[in-house]
Amino acid sequence: MNAVAPGVVATEMSNFTKTDAGREIALGMQALKRLAQPDDIAGAITFLASSEAR
Repeated sequence: MNAVAPGVVATEMSNFTKTDAGREIALGMQALKRLAQPDDIAGAITFLASSEAR
């Protein structure tokens, strides 16, 4: 079984990160201390969905 769990990703669904307080809380939960971007995880998902990931 494969899974991708990137944490908080900067999308419209994470609007709470657009305030200083929300961003501080979100960054406190992130190992890299930055919000993930959709392109950051696209490669991993593409690989896991391919036949190469058997």
